[in-house]
Parts: sequence; structure tokens; C-alpha cells
Amino acid sequence: MIGFAKSFLKKYLPRKVLKKAVPLYAEIKYALNGGEYKGANVYCSCCDKSFGRFKTLDIDPLNHNYDFFKYTRLDVICPYCGSWSRHRVLADYLEKHINTMDSKMLIFAIPRAYITYFQRNKQKYLSADYYNRMADVKADIQELPYRDNEFDFISCDHVLEHVPDDTKALSELRRIVKPGGVVAISVPIMSCLKKTYEDGSVVSPEDRWREFGQADHLRVYGMDFIDKLHAVGFNVEIIDGFTLDERIVPTMAASEDDYNKLFICKK
Repeated sequence: MIGFAKSFLKKYLPRKVLKKAVPLYAEIKYALNGGEYKGANVYCSCCDKSFGRFKTLDIDPLNHNYDFFKYTRLDVICPYCGSWSRHRVLADYLEKHINTMDSKMLIFAIPRAYITYFQRNKQKYLSADYYNRMADVKADIQELPYRDNEFDFISCDHVLEHVPDDTKALSELRRIVKPGGVVAISVPIMSCLKKTYEDGSVVSPEDRWREFGQADHLRVYGMDFIDKLHAVGFNVEIIDGFTLDERIVPTMAASEDDYNKLFICKK
């Protein structure tokens, strides 16, 4: 019933109403289902709440060429705002390194956890997405409608694996960020791959699930991802979740190359 109501409201409510409804939705959902998570063993930097444990990530591994979901059935999802480990890493980074109140910020594919974070901190931001109705702007990341050097901070969280020309998208991100500004990027990476794997002949949802781990993914990034970032002119720093706030470290997923790492890119 809750799932049906959520889908109906996301489809028909005006965007501004949807964004304002996020905290109310979180409160109602947690009031109905949050009893088993009460406690103070883990902390979420997105909603600034503590819990006895996080929700279990429980995904059917299906049939993949790679062990995409070797971290399934781990307690990694915030039961209040829905954050995953990578969302909490970014929230912690923003708290420590970005003057968000004075920054012009652009957030791609904004999840509910980030909306929660920005609303509780009363921070202004612009969101962009090609499909999501909650975004402020419908935009193709490969051809962005913004001026050069326009933004102080940009978040690109698990977007590039969906984009046909990810090199063009990265070049656009570099074009619109200010000198000295930050583009924070995260992507799913397989540490067993030295080189990113993509194959344009893989087009069916079933084949993409098998080859890339998700029906709308176009590639699997390997350990050469940082070379891609350097190739478009970024200077790159890697933020490892295990080196962050001691309150955050116990809540990291077990992944070494995906959910715990944030690529901080500057020009």
C-alpha cells in the first residue's frame, strides 16, 4: 500500500510539493516501520539521526558475470532517509570541506537522502535530471544548459554508468565548475577489472543485468576510472569513507571501490 501511494504521488504531485513532502514521508514511514531500528549504534550524516542498526540491503543477485552484489544482505540503508554508504560519505565531506551556504550547488540525480540533508541544513541547491520529476531542471549531462565556470560544487552520484558518452559528460562537468570548485563523483567500480568494460551490442535488459549489473547500465567501470578523470583535465583526490568521522566509519558498506569512495575533482 505504501509503495502504491508513493508511486502515485511521485507521478501526479507538482514537483515543489513533492520536495516539501520528503520530510513528512520519512517521518510517516519511520513511524510505521522504524521500531526495530531504534538505538544508537550507527549514525546517518544525511538526516543526523542514530539507530540501533541500518536496514538490510537485500537484492537478488540474479545471474551476473561479476559479483556485483557480494555486499548484499548487509545493514547499510538508513531506515529514515534512505541513505546508502556513499550518500553518508558525501554528507560528511560537505560538512567538513564545503561552505554550502555561500556556494552555488548543482546536484544530479538527487536522492531522497540528499534532499533530507539540504532541507535540514536550510541550504539552497539546484537539481538536474533527465527523467526524475523531482529535479528542478531537466538536463542532459552530455550537453548542459549552463555557462562556463558557473558552479562552486557539483555532485554526480552514480550517473555516468547510465550515460552513452561519459567522456563528454565529464568534459561538461569540468566546463561548468568554477576554477577551484569541486565536482564530487561516485560510480560503481569492480576492483577485479583493470579496464572499464563496455559493449554497445549489449542492449536487452536481461543482457545488461548480466553484463553490467543493472538493466539501465551501459558499462562496468574498472580501476582505470581515475585515468578517465585525468584525461578530461581534472585533478583528483580520492576520499575514502573509512578515513572520515568516527561516527560514519562503522556504517560503511564492505565495498572497497564503490560505496566508500568519493572522487573529488577540481580544475
